[in-house]
Amino acid sequence: MSRSKFRLDAIARGNRELYPASPCVSICTLDEAETCLGCGRTLEEISHWSTYSKEKQWQIIDDLRRREAGTSVNSGSPARAEPC
Repeated sequence: MSRSKFRLDAIARGNRELYPASPCVSICTLDEAETCLGCGRTLEEISHWSTYSKEKQWQIIDDLRRREAGTSVNSGSPARAEPC
């Protein structure tokens, strides 16, 4: 199981009445579509994470789990590295 999948599964089992933990796995590299190769969030989701409501954060966690299940890892080189 990948590091990001393991983290997402652990977060998704959390108490949804609380804010979820950040899905960041400290592999902060963006691909050409400005999606993090570590956690799977878009640059916009990363940038605004702390300002989102807990409902929006949980929605992103759920979306990340679907993205992880439905997509393969891009084998191309990353466009640039950015801190999360």
